[in-house]
Amino acid sequence: MKAISIDINEKNIQEIDIHIKPDTVYSFFNSILIDEITTLNNHTIYTDANALSETKTAFFLGEQLLIGNTLIVGKSEQGDTEATIPLEELQELVSYDLNSFYQDTLALLQNTDINLYRPFKLTHNGL
Repeated sequence: MKAISIDINEKNIQEIDIHIKPDTVYSFFNSILIDEITTLNNHTIYTDANALSETKTAFFLGEQLLIGNTLIVGKSEQGDTEATIPLEELQELVSYDLNSFYQDTLALLQNTDINLYRPFKLTHNGL
């Protein structure tokens, strides 16, 4: 099945062929903690949930902040399917430039148990 891999260290976006099995995504990241993000129309974006605490590099896919390597597959009612977004279109959506606000915020959050893709509450001086 055609999927798309984003290697943040190499800044490489490529189509890859994967065989969907129960452990495919976990094996891809070598992790049991995976985040599933559905902000890309008709696709699922998989990331390693440990990427923030492991201080992996962040980037933007459109307006979605992602951290670390990423796997993108198509999504249907039956589950994961082949990725259909053209590679050239996806490359135009990726930005590796993060301003100091994002860099500073991620540095502050890396030692917490916060997951950026799930709602969380912030309090300041009890408020």
